[in-house]
Amino acid sequence: MSGNYGYENQNLIQGLKINHEKPQVLTYINERGLINFNLDPKRALKNKLMPYLNIQKINEDYLVCNDAWEEIRGLPSLFSVWFSILIMIFVVFLFIILVSILIKGNIELPFFISCIGFIGGIYLFKKVSQISFGRELFGYTHYPLIFNREKQELYYFEPFKKKWISAPWSDYHFSININENHEYAVNASLVDQNEIIQQVVVFPFRFRSLSLVEGHWEFFRRYMAGEDLEKLKSHIHYFAPNVVDRKETASESWFRLKLLRFSERDYVTDEVKLPSNFNLNLILFGIPQFLVRRLCVMTSKTPIVPEEW
Repeated sequence: MSGNYGYENQNLIQGLKINHEKPQVLTYINERGLINFNLDPKRALKNKLMPYLNIQKINEDYLVCNDAWEEIRGLPSLFSVWFSILIMIFVVFLFIILVSILIKGNIELPFFISCIGFIGGIYLFKKVSQISFGRELFGYTHYPLIFNREKQELYYFEPFKKKWISAPWSDYHFSININENHEYAVNASLVDQNEIIQQVVVFPFRFRSLSLVEGHWEFFRRYMAGEDLEKLKSHIHYFAPNVVDRKETASESWFRLKLLRFSERDYVTDEVKLPSNFNLNLILFGIPQFLVRRLCVMTSKTPIVPEEW
């Protein structure tokens, strides 16, 4: 899964125009095509229901779930921290060279090359901070989706603008598209009067199986259509920690990490299995991600859900 918290949707989907004549294609305003499968909220699908592992709370009135990037939370910052350290070492090294050249008064071509590298390193460090740290470290603990079937509305906490997006369920255009990792994902898009997409909400589950992602859509579609709650809850085998108004604990972070990143799920039987190299992966990759994830949780704020929702 991508580690950029919706960045690919801002680039690949925002600005696309809905094409109703060809329901499997979204037409970009500069004629670039993008494979897409439009979804009808009134049409039932027979796929196996796939709520996935991100639902925090569900009742007759509303459903709260984590965002699509819950699985990799902490991982972007882990790579960003290492990358930032390398950049800073490079910048400090060039700074020492520049000071040395200035002291010697030997201002020639190497000086200007070092200046360009120094400025470029600072700019790169700033961009890494903006893209990664702003959404995990010193950002928000999660970016929830709220399906309110009593009011027939969908709410989403947007990671770029750091604000809630809310609109009636009927105002969204629903589709399944393929991202840069060749994963299918359900998108709820808000469009303008010309049917140009202005805002994209990504559903929690992304996978390389169209059938499974259709089943993911069908679970939420049936919930908003008013299907019996107990029937739907029978498909939910694992709940995410209910962190609507709190931060997840260390034990919850560790459990979620093991469940989402280092376990294997049989989507036919819903059984979660541990791979043969589970312990090795957990030690080499799990512990560093866990530590950074905890740092992200501790430095971030909890998104405040408006009471009326």
